[in-house]
Amino acid sequence: MSFCSITRCTAPAALLLISCRFVLAEDAYRGMVLEDEPVGYWRFDRQDPEGSAVNSAGDRFHGTVHGRIETGRPGPRSSEYPDFSDENTAAGFPDGPNYVVVADPGDESPLDFDNGDALTMEAWVRWDSLRNGSFPYIIGKGRTHNPGTSVHNQNYSLRLSTRGGGPFISFFFCDAETPTTSSAIGDEGHRWTSKAAVPDDGAWHHIALTYLFGDPDSLRGYIDGEPVDGVWDLGGKTTKRPFVDNDELWIGSSVSGQATFGGDLDEVAIYRTALSPERIKQHARIDITESEFALGKVRPEEVPDDCVRVELLEHVPVERSWKFRMRQPEHLFDCDLFALSELPRKYDRRGLIIDRPVPWLLHLTTRKPFDAGEYEFVVRSLDAARLYIDGELVLETPFMDLGSDGHHAPHEIAEVPDGVLSIPAAHHETRKTVTLTEGPHVVSLYRLIGTKKSGARVGELVVGYGRVGEPLSFFGPQRDPAFTDESWLRLLDEEHERLREINQVRRLAQDEQEREYWSFRHELARKLAPPAVAVPGGANGANAVDAFINDRLAAENVEPTPLVDDFSFLRRLALDTIGVIPTQDQIDQFLADPAETRREQAIERFLQHPGWADHWTAYWQDVLAENPGLTKPKLNNTGPFRWFIYESFLDNKPFDRFVSELISMEGSTYAGGPAGFGMASENDVPMAAKAHIVGTAFLAVEMKCARCHDAPYHDVTQGDLFSLAALLKRGPQQVPGSSSVPDDVLANAAVNVSLKPGSSVEPDWPFVDLIRNESQEIPDGVLRNPTDTRERLAATLTLPTNERFARVIVNRLWQRYLGRGLIEPVDDWEDADCSHPELLDFLARELVTHNYDLKHVASLIFNSGVYQRTTVSGADRESEQAALFAGPVRRRLSAEQIVDSLYRVAGKPLESEELTMDGDGRRPDSTFLDLGTPRRAWEFAAVSNERDRPSMSLFAAQSVVDLMMAYGWRQQRQDPLTIREEAVTPLQPMVLANGTAAARGVDMTDHSGLTDLALEGQELENFVERLFQRVLTRPPTTDEREAFVELLADGYEDRIVAGPDAVPPRRIHRSPRTWTNHLHPEATEIALARQAELEAGDPPSARLDADWRQRAEDAAWVLLNLPEFVFVP
Repeated sequence: MSFCSITRCTAPAALLLISCRFVLAEDAYRGMVLEDEPVGYWRFDRQDPEGSAVNSAGDRFHGTVHGRIETGRPGPRSSEYPDFSDENTAAGFPDGPNYVVVADPGDESPLDFDNGDALTMEAWVRWDSLRNGSFPYIIGKGRTHNPGTSVHNQNYSLRLSTRGGGPFISFFFCDAETPTTSSAIGDEGHRWTSKAAVPDDGAWHHIALTYLFGDPDSLRGYIDGEPVDGVWDLGGKTTKRPFVDNDELWIGSSVSGQATFGGDLDEVAIYRTALSPERIKQHARIDITESEFALGKVRPEEVPDDCVRVELLEHVPVERSWKFRMRQPEHLFDCDLFALSELPRKYDRRGLIIDRPVPWLLHLTTRKPFDAGEYEFVVRSLDAARLYIDGELVLETPFMDLGSDGHHAPHEIAEVPDGVLSIPAAHHETRKTVTLTEGPHVVSLYRLIGTKKSGARVGELVVGYGRVGEPLSFFGPQRDPAFTDESWLRLLDEEHERLREINQVRRLAQDEQEREYWSFRHELARKLAPPAVAVPGGANGANAVDAFINDRLAAENVEPTPLVDDFSFLRRLALDTIGVIPTQDQIDQFLADPAETRREQAIERFLQHPGWADHWTAYWQDVLAENPGLTKPKLNNTGPFRWFIYESFLDNKPFDRFVSELISMEGSTYAGGPAGFGMASENDVPMAAKAHIVGTAFLAVEMKCARCHDAPYHDVTQGDLFSLAALLKRGPQQVPGSSSVPDDVLANAAVNVSLKPGSSVEPDWPFVDLIRNESQEIPDGVLRNPTDTRERLAATLTLPTNERFARVIVNRLWQRYLGRGLIEPVDDWEDADCSHPELLDFLARELVTHNYDLKHVASLIFNSGVYQRTTVSGADRESEQAALFAGPVRRRLSAEQIVDSLYRVAGKPLESEELTMDGDGRRPDSTFLDLGTPRRAWEFAAVSNERDRPSMSLFAAQSVVDLMMAYGWRQQRQDPLTIREEAVTPLQPMVLANGTAAARGVDMTDHSGLTDLALEGQELENFVERLFQRVLTRPPTTDEREAFVELLADGYEDRIVAGPDAVPPRRIHRSPRTWTNHLHPEATEIALARQAELEAGDPPSARLDADWRQRAEDAAWVLLNLPEFVFVP
């Protein structure tokens, strides 16, 4: 493809372009149009001279390009449009002043139409998206706003209209007889709009319009050759003469280039006759069945025999129907089975999560060899699906019921035979016996997903098959797992890991140019970085960290604490990097490394572990007040931008880029993009809330009080907050009525209100004193859109000239790993002192000069002696003793670390339902989120419902939430928070000792890691050793070993009383409760029964002697309830 960029040509230049005319080899469509003798016929052939659009109907009316027209775009081609060649090309008209100009040679030209003249206009059109409420022009004469022309001179035009839906065909002209009274078009404008819409499916469509000027009832519109009705919806019908002048005819835009088509155009033609309906139908031949991508059609070269090819077509033109034109789908990924519950995310050019336009069509296909015989095929799907074998439709499932008023009866959970995969609520199953010949057969599955009024839930999409009379298996070309709940749970684990990798690959493939930009930014940052800090003794790296600390300790005559032992170091490191205690394999690997390098090697391994992202996500959810709600939004609910946080840390995204993308608030609001940060439901000034968060998170400036008045204890005014809010809003921010203090209160308060409600505050950076005086201007090349105030804010905030930013971030890392910041509190530096200013500046410069890589700074800290020392006895975060950093401050595990570590000990997945009230996929994401099934504790959200209805309760999830809340986790994060409540309460040991979630973790059930450990053939002493390492990451002391051996010795040799056959198959709990039935009385009964089942716990393993098992559970329970378990060593 090429891009033409040319200014309007002079007449001699146009003649030169005409002389260079080239004509593409004729095809049937061209011949058909020329038979009808058009006045102008613009084909946008690849052979058109650069900067021109040749009129294939004659030697006049050749067009010249204004702006940027993309030539060589694929036009309608023979696979679906039989009258075109395989190489037919079209032209793209991107948004902006980009169009083709055709000059009118003068009075009474063939481009002029008056009463009694017949007109036909036609074109082939295609687009990906059109702006709502717009009138994208296809062709029109007049209304160009050229100098010397009237603004009321629309001679005629063929457009689309997206007002009220559509896009509809729109015909518009001005009459020459109605008096004009203003600069705007009034009653002299006459518009006809079709009642039917052009299919919005991304495919090529033919539109046409015929009209006899002076006879308003003569107008006829056509979409793909079929007549469509319409209405004169502006100015009414008229017999008045049309406006005729010598203004230009434009293709692809109008109104000074403000009404550009924004898509592709081809075969634009204009006639001085009204073509018959029959003739127009001939011009619009489309053959859906001949499409190489038609449903069920086999494309042999794209059907693999070693995997399942998964494809997706976005923006299907119709909802809840199989009657649409199939286009080429996108190849998403390959897998090995027809078994899916999730799809990869979609990313923009910056690697940010964006929404896919619904509906989607999912397509799975493979080729598999069969022996001759009869086979049973089973398809299960939440919504309409079709299974084809060798191009023939074999079976299908129906479209889902979209009723969702809450009063429906609970879904029926179909009974299945033992050993067969259970069926989820609201899913349909169809079966059919098929006779197959010996040899390979192509199997394809299609599934329609989503509507504009409901979510885009995949559900469980599976195909089972087997010889008639034999057990079913999941269908795949090379692998046939049993069609059971056990297999499905394993497949879900595999899918989770696969999607994490696929999503990362897709992000990195999309954002290559973005990474180039940030490479430039980081080169610039190294040039703008503050001068290097002199390190005591000239040390560098981690030794430099210790040099600053030890220098101060020596000055204060304080001895550092001794180094921790290896086991304590490993536990501390694992908790601080991946947020969970180490596994036995990680312990063994650590101990296998040479003693002199094992700590350094462990640091390197753990910094590369994907758990780094899990641990940091939980932290920034608090700091950035991520607050998604599962049901209808409440105060300050945000979108679930947790996935943006997680993926940023999984990719080790430079922190300045992370912050810049957060502030951009682009991408998806409800699927996990940074746009979710920009949401603050039921808040009359959401950008003020976001400005407050940005201030505390990245500048350590507390501005909460400035919402209503100048801060009495901070050097912050209302203007500071609202000017920052205006930068985020991308325009003036009005002070709302809620930002006020009653006069009677104000008279007796030591506060000042400097902005009255209704005041308008302009976008401006309020903290000028934070920027180095010589560096107030943003360097060239940094701003890609200088008019975007969010981008300007992000640059001002993150460039090294704002030295506060890097200092705040490294101070956050230091506080997180040492238990106390170099400046406290880390989110509010008003009047705060720095214990080690040179160390703070050293770490900040390390961040800036190493691409804002948090792992680099973390590595310096982890490798330092101060991090590896024992905690300072009796010191807490507030004490002066702690500020010397003779050793770290003792820290309690976060709520997320406790939960994740508890279930790591148990060797069980987190016990939780899927976090959604919309399990049947009938509600939109804007009101009912689906956060998936948590695998790490940070993935939880508030699961309580404002109505406190048992029918809406997620009891398993609530049991985990209850445990986390006892340790400071917040159900509602309406405001930013760095340090959670640290007070010790009686509830904490109670919920860990007796809570449902903790009890389910400790119980030695089947499919438990503790049970597996007990079943291993090993000496009792070794079992005790491994139990201690599993729970506390250390061996037992001599006394502990003796006590636990004594507890467990009786019956140990005979503890195993049954073999694997005694283990029942794993079953999935299938709840029939969703929002659609939560008001039904039966839903409450079902919910209460589920609550009792969870509180009773899972049945214990029958493989272990009951008495010995209970004592082993007691042993694990004791270790989990030691204070040692909930504190970082």
